[in-house]
Amino acid sequence: MSAQAAMRKALRRLKVTFRTKWLGAPGTPDLALVKDRVAVFVDTCAEHGCPSHPKDLLAAAVVRACDLRIDDQLLAKGWSVVRIWEHSLARIGGPEDCAVVIRLIQADAQFGLRSLVIL
Repeated sequence: MSAQAAMRKALRRLKVTFRTKWLGAPGTPDLALVKDRVAVFVDTCAEHGCPSHPKDLLAAAVVRACDLRIDDQLLAKGWSVVRIWEHSLARIGGPEDCAVVIRLIQADAQFGLRSLVIL
């Protein structure tokens, strides 16, 4: 099962409503909690230049710069942003723990609090 599929399954268990690959926000988040304006990205090491697994440093720097621009755009539009490194899912307790963090950020967003979280 892919990391994104595992995150979707964990969020469904918590009864969190989300859309996948939603085009209504900059960067097309992997998961978007549209009502509460929370964008979730599950970044893979190969595609997003993970600092723990560097391969092509120049390509990684370009992709990371693009990711940071997207984060800035989302924050400027009032979205909270959660970026989860695929390899960190096992280290921090799996998709279930990440889903709980996302649920807490969703609760904060309901009170107008915005944040950028990288797991």
